[in-house]
Amino acid sequence: MAIREWTPMQVGEFLAQIGPNYKSYQQTAVDNSLTGEILLSIVHEQSPEMMTCLFKDAGITTGLHQRVILNAVKKKNNVT
Repeated sequence: MAIREWTPMQVGEFLAQIGPNYKSYQQTAVDNSLTGEILLSIVHEQSPEMMTCLFKDAGITTGLHQRVILNAVKKKNNVT
């Protein structure tokens, strides 16, 4: 299934699979209705300030975690 079609639950499962430090975002994704389409919009955002704002709105506030998630989504998006 393409990332764009992921539900918040699927996004949460993906985030939890990144590593143990990302499991806490599993519930955050569901609570904030973070869909695959939103994840992709964050990845494709050109403005770093807007990208940070979108991540914060999604409940992901740690800069390092934001970069790791971005890279994981980009990698997964190229595979799907």
